[in-house]
Amino acid sequence: MLFMIPALLFAACTLAAEEIPVHPHTINKDKENNNGVGVNIKAEKLKYIQETGIVIASGSVEVEIEGLHIHSDSLTMNTTNNVVTAEGNITMYGGPLDYHATSSFITYNVSSETASFRDFRTKTSPSNISGTVYLQAQDIEDQKTRMLGKEGILTTCDYAEHGRPHYITTARKIEYYPDDKIVGYWVSFYEQWIGKVWMGGSPYLVYDLKKRNKKNWVIGQNQVEGWFLKTAWDWPLGLLYFDYMEKKGFGYGVSFEQKDSSAYFYQIEEKDTKLLDSVIKLNKKYQVTDQSTLDLSYNASNIYLIPSGRMDQSEIKANFNHSSDRMLASNLSLYESRTGNTEKLAYSLQYTKDKSNTSYSANIDQGKDAVHSIRIAQRFNHSRPLFRDSTSFKTNISYFDNIARAGEYGDERLEPEIEIVDRYDNFTLRYYQNWHLDLDQGLYTGDDNDQFMETQPEITLSFKTLDLRLFNLDASTSYGWYREVKYVPGWGYNRDYATSRYQTSLSASKSLPLALGTTLALGAGMTQNLYQPGDALYVFTEDAALETDLASFLKNKLTYKRGIAEGNSPFYFDRVGTRYNNYKDQLTLYYGDKINWQTEGGYNWETEQHFNLISSLIIKPGQVLNLNFKSGYDIENSRYLDLSSSANFNPFPWLLTTLSVLSDLNTGNLRSASSLLDLEVGSEENWQNHWHLKFSHSYNSATQRHQLRDIMVVKDLHCWEVKYTYSDYRKEFSLIFTLKALPNEPIGYATGRGFYYEGFDKALDKEIKGDSPKRY
Repeated sequence: MLFMIPALLFAACTLAAEEIPVHPHTINKDKENNNGVGVNIKAEKLKYIQETGIVIASGSVEVEIEGLHIHSDSLTMNTTNNVVTAEGNITMYGGPLDYHATSSFITYNVSSETASFRDFRTKTSPSNISGTVYLQAQDIEDQKTRMLGKEGILTTCDYAEHGRPHYITTARKIEYYPDDKIVGYWVSFYEQWIGKVWMGGSPYLVYDLKKRNKKNWVIGQNQVEGWFLKTAWDWPLGLLYFDYMEKKGFGYGVSFEQKDSSAYFYQIEEKDTKLLDSVIKLNKKYQVTDQSTLDLSYNASNIYLIPSGRMDQSEIKANFNHSSDRMLASNLSLYESRTGNTEKLAYSLQYTKDKSNTSYSANIDQGKDAVHSIRIAQRFNHSRPLFRDSTSFKTNISYFDNIARAGEYGDERLEPEIEIVDRYDNFTLRYYQNWHLDLDQGLYTGDDNDQFMETQPEITLSFKTLDLRLFNLDASTSYGWYREVKYVPGWGYNRDYATSRYQTSLSASKSLPLALGTTLALGAGMTQNLYQPGDALYVFTEDAALETDLASFLKNKLTYKRGIAEGNSPFYFDRVGTRYNNYKDQLTLYYGDKINWQTEGGYNWETEQHFNLISSLIIKPGQVLNLNFKSGYDIENSRYLDLSSSANFNPFPWLLTTLSVLSDLNTGNLRSASSLLDLEVGSEENWQNHWHLKFSHSYNSATQRHQLRDIMVVKDLHCWEVKYTYSDYRKEFSLIFTLKALPNEPIGYATGRGFYYEGFDKALDKEIKGDSPKRY
């Protein structure tokens, strides 16, 4: 966005020069007479040479266009070739993006829309930068599609305005491609705390503006690799990796990234195990047609894992996608795990057009050991409107074949189902049928105890909800033929039974507002099942809920539910969940968001047992203190539930303490405990004395000791920040340097995402993320 300035500047000069008199001191061009662009030019001297077509302005030249101000000592425009030059103490500021830049000399060609700057300096605030970027270059050429610069300097330290930033990044040559990337040649990084000290560099560096760069230097230590230094260096086609691990030795790799393809290679000969590790990742995307793409990938890894173990696997994927008035997606995956000694094949196909959708998937898993087990699963799904849009058809077919040992018969079965739903204004008609087909018949006997239910078929008629004013009424009726295979404990084997069933259901509901902020919700229902053998099962349900919100300090919700089943059903599935009788009450006392005390309990008459009595209390007297307590009582076993307590104490903006405790109220013992102390000393304004300290403790119930678990020390270095972290839980250490302007995109010695320690996950609000950079 910065390089839009030259075009705006010289377009303004061109428009103004069309009607410049010989000796005016001020020229004003309003928007209506100047193609919608407002221009105001002032100078001590203005001169137009008619013979050569040159406009000359000198002495405190000021140009204003759409809020953008340009000041210079002199300005010249050749109206013959449309070349404009401005010279001497040039400043640019204002405009819609609030620019601020200086230069000593500018040349702009209006016809080709190219420009050149000398001694260019500016500051800007890009959207992906936290703060301000200060940039200067000895020479810059704007070639319309790219910017070329020489002897460039960049920093985000605001001390640059006083001539001595704490760090700078220099490049002999700079290439800038708008909204794409910045390329630097012979790049060097200097710290300038005590002097200009070279801290590192690269002959070539690319900063990708399209995605966040998370690479460069990482220093740390873990149990698998020991101390490590991992680096990633930009090169024209991707990244170069050079790593050193104390226990593993040297690792090196390269990655290629192009528009439609990428490749990654990494290798290390482990010093401790003498194993040669390698990782290969290849990806290629083909644009088959304007509407079709083909993605191919190959991944192979044979390398150690963090925190432990090894990975030895490979996978090939092919994905085809077509999108037009229809959608087609086909995916194929071949996976082999040499560590787990298994192979997997997965294939899926999906086709969609209008309101019709068809999909198919197949998965084959097999072991490579002597047993050589094989598991096959296939699924076919199809749905579409039938006859009209309000009628839908759906079918699902599932096939399974599980072979425990190669050469033997497996458990082979097929499970198709179909559903047709026809919707009308006042009712809905549904037809459903499913099958359970044992394809292996008696050849495989391990499935003799399989339990399932077949519906062949079921037809359901559901009526639209009727508003009868006194209550709402829902009704439905159905007929079906069912086959149930169910294990009977008394018999010791499965029972296979089939018969027909008629079912009619009615349910009524009503909500009544009462006085004192109370609402009463009532419901009742009846279901009648009639079976061909003459059995009949009647199910009655009733429920009531009384909700009260009184005087902004009391809430209560009392619910009652009962289900009664009379008669007999030959099916087990019809009797499940028909008999229940219980109530629950939830009482809440509250005062704004300061206090919330909730207690709930109830009784189950069906089992003749009480529900656990649970009570929780939240106290927030202010921004300083937040207390949480939760416990209860097991009435049936006459035993208290564990007490969970937590407290957040924030007496000052610079101090936060968190304590969590889990206690056994029956024995008085402490089960577990943890704490976090977050202390901030100083402020960013006084960065020399600005520290951030975080300590995490935990209680070990085995040793009955409260011990330090994690440490984080953060030191403010003005434009930089350094973090020291130690996890006693993982026995790992890290030292992190972060540039404040790029907290997620560090450069130089920054670690990028940093490290992830389990003990700090919630306590530090995910401030530390990731592990040691993985190369697998």
